[in-house]
Amino acid sequence: MLNSKSKIFILLSSFFLIGCSQDEGIRNNETVLKVFSPSEAEGLEKICDFFTNVICDTTKETNPADCYSNYMADLKAETPLIGAYPYLFSKIEQDDFFESIDSDLFSEIWRMDDVISGEDNNTWIELGLNNRGKYAEYLELLGEEFVSIKEYHDDLLMYGVLAASAQAKVLMFPENYDVNDARIRLVIAIHYLTILYQSE
Repeated sequence: MLNSKSKIFILLSSFFLIGCSQDEGIRNNETVLKVFSPSEAEGLEKICDFFTNVICDTTKETNPADCYSNYMADLKAETPLIGAYPYLFSKIEQDDFFESIDSDLFSEIWRMDDVISGEDNNTWIELGLNNRGKYAEYLELLGEEFVSIKEYHDDLLMYGVLAASAQAKVLMFPENYDVNDARIRLVIAIHYLTILYQSE
């Protein structure tokens, strides 16, 4: 017969093991570390944390999965009505954050392209996903487990950019993205950081 202390220890140990197996974070995740170095994985966690903190503040939730779930549900309901993505932060705040990311890691995820308007020759910078970097490799690997990520990766390879079809799938079918999984939250964070930068 177990005494009270033994029962409490077993209960707490079980809770800890379940918690770790459900969500080990980004920096220690086996899938992430198959593609990225440990220091890059820390940078990815920083990116995910930045976006997570903003949307948790917006949704008034504390559990990351709930933050993502509610944020994506709100976008699905509101974005088609207003015709644009609601801003979470200013371009200056996002630029400042991007400058804090290691430049090599940044270029494994994104690329900055100069775009020239044909009418008035104005030039601006457009942020896009790098379809040849480590992040694309990560999407391919994660796509082996999740059909929605496979389609997202295939769209990126086919079009070379974050295509409108990929944007629409994430927006209109948020239930296809398991935000209980930190690896999926990373994809969603990078997805919306890319879109929100383009929307400014």
